[in-house]
Amino acid sequence: MSSQAGESWYRETYEHLPIPYQLLDPRGHLVTVNDVWLEMLGYSASEVEDRWFGDFLTTESQDRFTEALARIKNEGEACDVRVGLVRRDGTVVTADYSGRAVRDEGGGFLRAHGCLQVATTSALPPSLFDAANADLSYILASTGEMFAYYDTQLCVRWANRAAADSVGSPVKGLIGRHCYEIWHQRPTPCDGCPVLEAMETRQPQEGEATTPDGRTFLLRSYPVFDEQGTVVGMTEFGQDITERKQVEEALRRSELQYRTTIDALGEMIHVVGQDMKITLVNASFARWCQRLGIDGDPLGRTVFEMFSFLPPHVREEYTHVFETGASLVTEETTRIGGEQIVTETHKAPVLENGKVTQVVTVVRDITDRKQAQEEAQRHLAELAHVARLNTMGEMASALSHELSQPLEAIAAYTQGCIRRLRSAHSDAHELIEPMEQAGRQAQRAGQIIRRLRAFVRRTDPHRSTVDINELVCEAAALDEADARQANVSLHFELAKDLPLVLADPIEIEQVVLNLLRNGIEAIGATEPGQRRLVVKTSRLADKRVEVAVADTGGGLPPTLQDRVFEPFVTTKPTGMGMGLSISRSIIESHGGRLWVTPNPERGVTFHFSLPVVPPKR
Repeated sequence: MSSQAGESWYRETYEHLPIPYQLLDPRGHLVTVNDVWLEMLGYSASEVEDRWFGDFLTTESQDRFTEALARIKNEGEACDVRVGLVRRDGTVVTADYSGRAVRDEGGGFLRAHGCLQVATTSALPPSLFDAANADLSYILASTGEMFAYYDTQLCVRWANRAAADSVGSPVKGLIGRHCYEIWHQRPTPCDGCPVLEAMETRQPQEGEATTPDGRTFLLRSYPVFDEQGTVVGMTEFGQDITERKQVEEALRRSELQYRTTIDALGEMIHVVGQDMKITLVNASFARWCQRLGIDGDPLGRTVFEMFSFLPPHVREEYTHVFETGASLVTEETTRIGGEQIVTETHKAPVLENGKVTQVVTVVRDITDRKQAQEEAQRHLAELAHVARLNTMGEMASALSHELSQPLEAIAAYTQGCIRRLRSAHSDAHELIEPMEQAGRQAQRAGQIIRRLRAFVRRTDPHRSTVDINELVCEAAALDEADARQANVSLHFELAKDLPLVLADPIEIEQVVLNLLRNGIEAIGATEPGQRRLVVKTSRLADKRVEVAVADTGGGLPPTLQDRVFEPFVTTKPTGMGMGLSISRSIIESHGGRLWVTPNPERGVTFHFSLPVVPPKR
């Protein structure tokens, strides 16, 4: 390499070093600095030329620099001297200064090469590397990036240790060999070679190259000019980005899988920012918009611009999720263009550093499901109605006896009054009491008939807030005749001030009546003095109320303990085995639970629970 070319190479190399570099004279004044140094501190070259380096340091750092320069002069180098650099705008950058002496042939001190390793990472671009010594070869040898200098024939004239290590060769094994031969094992230059492009365009070039063994490098190539502007060589920095590319590829595949998955879902998914604008949608979003007759790109538009039919409380729901970080599930019924759509919406927060930045919204069409549930409810109501009619048929004997008593009493009272009226000695005042008694018996008979009519009437399911104690008493009144006929004593332990439940009164009365009749039949074989049926209501801790019917019968066989609620499973010789199955379906449709437990001494207790109506806010 000629002296002129060598000087150009050194000058261009210093210029392209991705670290702040400076050259000091014996006084500590700046002889030259590279562009990275100027960019870091915000000065132009003319503003720093021949100025004392201490002028750019904080007051407390100037003494440390003076001591470091003395060590460089006397000992040849100084490493990792922590200093504070003052930028032109007054801000301070913390850096470690390292310098090395340049001496003449007699050992006299001429210059001090120096580099700055910035501790304030935001002050410099991330491509900067560690350099601890000021001599150029020492600097380039110590960097983690590959560096090589090529002549115009792409032969290596100088390379650092990182370049040699990349192919498992000593540095001298690279000198004089072509770059494409070393790294790509080929006889000709690579297609799209950034070194060739930089040489041809006379401009820096950047590109990626993959070696035969699968490694990927990020390459930055710079042309080196002599004093006449002729390209005399090329410098190239290389960084192994294989791991980064693998991570990027893994992320790309992960994102592709994620996108494919959410696009395959039938639910409409969209992500909403704090400004209520939509930032991401899945493929189903477009299908939903087409179904709803909504046009336009959703990205960048607010949810309420896209869906003008949304009720005002939806905004409150989004605000709730953003403020509390709690997920929210809601159900909406919307009528659009004559079509009624029932949707279930899940709003889930996206947390960044503990703060909700976005909300993922998943909208599911549950119209068919709701219709199926309603149809199932209607079928259950029909089945329950048939079961009630069957129950009334089984209770006909006891009910006829229950009705015959007030009717016979009415007949006796009226006949007695008629006889008195026909006699010559009747007093109208004497007839008041028997007529009142006849009236009371008529009311009693009418009440029994009204209860029966209400119980067997075919109606659509209708739920309202009801007092569970009242329903228990109504059901018990219907079965009172059966209990008397079977010589069973009914005892009630009803808790006071129970919260209301949301229920269909007739269906819950049917369940209670079924449990009472089962208990009465179970006690049939028990001695008359021990035929006792206890009905108890209570409040549970999980916002539910419980009804329990305990008998003193013979209990359930172990084989039926877990099967008693299955259809057509019964312990009665003439039973159909549908009463408890229907009762369980009714309770579960109300969001409750029906179960049985054995009593400590004898008999069993059937329990069911129902959720209470939440208090109004």
